[in-house]
Amino acid sequence: MEKFVISLLLTACLSVGMMAGSKGKNAEIREDLHPYAVKTPGGQRYGYIVPQTGVWVIPPSFEQALPFEANGLAKVMQDGKFGVIDKKGCFVVKPVYQMISPFQDGMAMVQTEQDWGFIDERGAFIAMPGTVESGQLFKEGLAGIQINGQWGFLNRKGQIAVPAAFDSVHEFENGLAAVVINNKWGYVNKEGNLTITPDLDAKPSFYNGYAAASQNGRWGYLSEVGSWAVEPRFEAALGFFSGLAAVKENGKWGFIDSTGSLVIEPQFDGAGSFEQDLAPVKLGAQWGYINRQGQVVIAPQFERAAVFSGKLAQVVSQGRWGFINRLGKMKIPPQYEDVRLWNSQPGQMLYWISSGGKYGLMDGNGLFLLPLVFDEIKQLNFKNPDLEYIAVCREQKYGILNMRGEWIIQPVLWRLPDAVYLASKIAVIYEDFYGADGAKIQQHYANLTASGYRFQLNLQYEAALSAFRAAQQINPQDQAASWAINQLLLQLKQ
Repeated sequence: MEKFVISLLLTACLSVGMMAGSKGKNAEIREDLHPYAVKTPGGQRYGYIVPQTGVWVIPPSFEQALPFEANGLAKVMQDGKFGVIDKKGCFVVKPVYQMISPFQDGMAMVQTEQDWGFIDERGAFIAMPGTVESGQLFKEGLAGIQINGQWGFLNRKGQIAVPAAFDSVHEFENGLAAVVINNKWGYVNKEGNLTITPDLDAKPSFYNGYAAASQNGRWGYLSEVGSWAVEPRFEAALGFFSGLAAVKENGKWGFIDSTGSLVIEPQFDGAGSFEQDLAPVKLGAQWGYINRQGQVVIAPQFERAAVFSGKLAQVVSQGRWGFINRLGKMKIPPQYEDVRLWNSQPGQMLYWISSGGKYGLMDGNGLFLLPLVFDEIKQLNFKNPDLEYIAVCREQKYGILNMRGEWIIQPVLWRLPDAVYLASKIAVIYEDFYGADGAKIQQHYANLTASGYRFQLNLQYEAALSAFRAAQQINPQDQAASWAINQLLLQLKQ
């Protein structure tokens, strides 16, 4: 069996060069590789193609194949077991596992018939201690594990780094992990020391180095090392932004600095966060804006007011949303039923706009990237924030834009795609590919569809024959590849 696995690994790497088709050049290795199946009487066999050209980069020799992850590795199944390949088709993790999780922090959870544990990106196996009942993925070098109903943490050597003493644990972030005992939250460091005793009412979230946290109904602020930067003494608290945080004391809102000192006395009936030099505040039933000295610079006149994002802020007047600039002048008159900030990255500001049952997108300058004509707009991503995109629907036709509002696929698709390749501007629906104009790309790759002994071939016979011979070389026992080769040879004789 070991000899077979080594042979399999070598031929998998060599087969990529065979797929180039001329003068021994390597096949095109692209960032966008899509798993694709050929159908034979022996079952489907998966490989990987370049979507925009249809070139086989990794020949179809796997029983299952998943998309490549951000680390350039993909899970595949061969002979009923999972392994991991790189973008050259080489096995970096032998196909010996019943299950392989996605990689996180350079590690993946795996399971064999007798054991389970973790592997790194080179395939090195770390056995789980025998007492472990359940586990989480790694983050910052540690993974949560459960022993006798309690949770602790495991390190990359398979050693228990933090004893199992908690009812539940969360992943480490910035050297700390949130833990729970008796429904109270605390924090532990990587040495297993409690930096915050579990007596918080809820799990806090950090922003700009601090987290608003509640203890026995009173709010304060935690630092990133887990200690109280501002002792809990407020009735409510918002996060720190632009160096200040809104807090509630004796029923009124004011603002503190990171030392906990009040820089704007509590006097407002409501407040939002500062963005640079302005923050929304409520006086009576109306909202306006103050500067960092606590002076009202935009008079309270709105029913609702949002935090500024760049040049504009959303406000409500007479039940409709509009936009004001930093001088308080109405940039876009109130006319919309709903407005939401989707993306606040510099140069990529996007607002979701709704009115009259139609939806559109507006940029940070108040210009419509998409007019108010769409029946549906969704913000989507496939497990990777860098690949985030927007799907729109109009009259039951779908299109795709990136987060800058640029068209990737025109709105002519008949359904939401299963995958989108932003760089190459290709959408995948089932096993069909669609280009930037929304037109279906002709199937110029090998696609055998079996119907008894009849099949269709959408690639030149010679290229298809090369593909299946490469697949057969990877696994000489692959009956599906053998069948396809025989059928191709019969066709060539006709």
